[in-house]
Amino acid sequence: MERKFQIMNLKKDIKVIEGIRQEYITKQRRKIRLFSGVACGFFTTQFFLGYHLIYNIEWLGWDLVEPLTYTISQGMFIAGMLAILRSQQKLKSSEYGDIEQYWTEEKLRSIYMKKGTMSLVETRYKFL
Repeated sequence: MERKFQIMNLKKDIKVIEGIRQEYITKQRRKIRLFSGVACGFFTTQFFLGYHLIYNIEWLGWDLVEPLTYTISQGMFIAGMLAILRSQQKLKSSEYGDIEQYWTEEKLRSIYMKKGTMSLVETRYKFL
């Protein structure tokens, strides 16, 4: 009888955790789309600004703007590489899906800890 009660509690807890998980995944996808859009907008603006400064403003020209665009591009490359290296310490590969899954799982773990569901799962269901 107690086993059935534990199974019923387990099903309730799984529904709660799944609700939290789905809510977070929806928010995370929205954040990823927003970040991708902002990054695309940044690089597009950088390209058109560089183009305008090089070809439309006479006194700036290639000799002054090219080193600036090169330096900005290299800085962005280094920042991206550092982000990948930082996350790759715990990853198996550097594929986008693995990185996204890693960050999603880490964030879910922290949300579960904040809401107390991680301790609930660990203490209540050690018998499984």
